[in-house]
Amino acid sequence: MAEETTKRRTKDSIFVDLFSDVKYVFQLYTEMHPEDTEVTVDDITVKTLKSVMVNTRINDLSFVVRDRYIALVEAQSTWNPNMTLRMLFYIAESYKRYLDETDQSEHSSTRVTLPEPELYLVYSGDKDVPEEISFAEEFFGGDSALDLKVKVIKDVNEQIAGQYIGFCKVYDE
Repeated sequence: MAEETTKRRTKDSIFVDLFSDVKYVFQLYTEMHPEDTEVTVDDITVKTLKSVMVNTRINDLSFVVRDRYIALVEAQSTWNPNMTLRMLFYIAESYKRYLDETDQSEHSSTRVTLPEPELYLVYSGDKDVPEEISFAEEFFGGDSALDLKVKVIKDVNEQIAGQYIGFCKVYDE
């Protein structure tokens, strides 16, 4: 019998599988927004970018909360200096799909309504990284007409993102 080895992308697979369940997405959202005591699981719609038949952008987790927030969350165990660029692509694709789903057009003579973006990176690696990364800082030294900011979650703790980071550290050992 052939020796079994773990999947190279095990941590990513576990993250994607875990957060395909809206109850865990709800836990993550309440971790990010403890002030929102009114939110329920029913207020959250998972909108992760997936591709089955054609090559389009995919990401680890996207969700919309009451058409008010759209959150994109990526899990990384190694530092990626292009993460803010990837987030730019993901939010553009997410907004494109949101407009299609809500029968809105960027060509309309009235302003479309969009949920406010929130961008997060769940980082489980060992590199000392900042609490937030900026597209303008990363690519243009801070001087750019275009910017987006990504909050970095990197601490092991009792909350769901922290538990996932803890799992990754144990898995690496």
